[in-house]
Amino acid sequence: MATENLAPLLWGRSILNLASVSEPVLIGLDFGTTNLKGVCFTTTGQSLVRAEVQTPRNHPKAGWTEWDPAQIWDTMIKLLQGLLQRLPSGYSPVGLSVASVAESVVGIDKRGHPVGPIIAWHDRRSVLEAEWLRSQISEEDVFAITGSPIDATFALFKLLWLQRQRPEQFNAAVHWLLVADWIAFSLTGEMAANASLASRTLAFEISTLEWSDKILQAAGLDRMRFAEVRPSGTPIGKVIPEIADRCGLPKDLVVAVGGHDHVCGAIAAGALRPGILLDSIGTSEALFAPIAAPTATTQFLRASFCQGVVQVVQQSPSYYAIGGMPSAGECVEWFMKLLPGDEDIESLSNAASGCDPNRTLFVPHLRYVSSPTPQRNARGAFFGLTIDTSMSELFRAVLEGIAFEGKFIIDNLISMSRAEPVAEIWCVGKAFQNNLFQQIKANVNGVPLRVAEQPDLAARGAAILAGLGAGTYRSIEEALQMSRGHWSKRFPEEALQQEYQQGQVRYNRVRENVRLLAQELYAH
Repeated sequence: MATENLAPLLWGRSILNLASVSEPVLIGLDFGTTNLKGVCFTTTGQSLVRAEVQTPRNHPKAGWTEWDPAQIWDTMIKLLQGLLQRLPSGYSPVGLSVASVAESVVGIDKRGHPVGPIIAWHDRRSVLEAEWLRSQISEEDVFAITGSPIDATFALFKLLWLQRQRPEQFNAAVHWLLVADWIAFSLTGEMAANASLASRTLAFEISTLEWSDKILQAAGLDRMRFAEVRPSGTPIGKVIPEIADRCGLPKDLVVAVGGHDHVCGAIAAGALRPGILLDSIGTSEALFAPIAAPTATTQFLRASFCQGVVQVVQQSPSYYAIGGMPSAGECVEWFMKLLPGDEDIESLSNAASGCDPNRTLFVPHLRYVSSPTPQRNARGAFFGLTIDTSMSELFRAVLEGIAFEGKFIIDNLISMSRAEPVAEIWCVGKAFQNNLFQQIKANVNGVPLRVAEQPDLAARGAAILAGLGAGTYRSIEEALQMSRGHWSKRFPEEALQQEYQQGQVRYNRVRENVRLLAQELYAH
């Protein structure tokens, strides 16, 4: 597989003439918080060529993050150009689909152009709008419709913020699209939404797979501005000829409905069945558990867990419960920035692997406390420091703290959603390339891990949806048989099971006390 920075890709040689080639290729695009990725896969799942660049972003105020749609689109075009320039001869793209972050919306004007900046999914400037909606409709009613609590993260509140704070931008929009749907629209000129991203707007009824008239009326928004929801993997249309020429794409390439990046990763992993928990760690951590049906319990609502629906073409809808941690991989990045010199993760991990477990505890609440005890004025903490505590012990504590926090969330998520007990955890993300972290995760959870050896699982899931849309695969089952990829297994160490169970009990006590102290001491 060829991988290199994008800049040298773009101008290395002219785009290949692909008219005479025959082997089909599926393109998966992945719009992530940190990076934009594009990967060309064969129909058997082999990654032929990939490109990756940093997601262009702006910070107009402290705590705010926005994406300029013109910058994003220009970067996507260059990403596709780079892929096609380096695609080996003998291959031709037949399908393309997009996975993306959720909770971010793009306004489209009468000419089909974006109306202004895209508010990033994790930007929480719309807290007041969330509070306002509580005065218009009960949280219990919203939960019964959407499967999720009222929270400022959801796309609905970004729209309400735009309506109040940037009325010119809001009023110019005749349509609203989630990010993956906007990229597909820009490629084809055709609009379609998908259930996995619609589930993250707080305006979508997960039982009927329709936009909720009740919630949109309460919010004062026009349902007609939202695109029709279609199953992921449904063909949307062909690439606009001008775009095809610009990128070097075949004009008969089919663009298919994509989805939420975490859901696309679950599709690629085949992790949509009971007893499997998908653990995806990047900047944040998403814990994704299949459930038989949405739960309506008050306990689940108060814990601020969320539910969603996956609708893939030719498949019955399936449901999931999701929780997570806002700063998982980010905790490791934060710790590494504090270190002097050229210390790297590999050498630090080697040193930490020789340290005893649970000597020091770390509470990873560097942004806010997530489910099942949501709290915004959070603080992280180390506990158990002594004069002998070493840097490698602190690093081990960070890794263990992420694992302990994840286990705390998993136990509550499974119990409250009435999901099947976890038999295996399927792991995705750069964090799981660290052998020490893998072993700690397995030990803390007491179940085997299956770790994806291939990167780009969200892009792989998007490529599978592209194959369904292009007719390359007759079913999702056929696609998974052909392209699931390779996984390694990591088992818990029996000799350390009791020690880690005791460590979890200690962690839970420290976590709760730190949370309460933060609530008291950092109330303002």
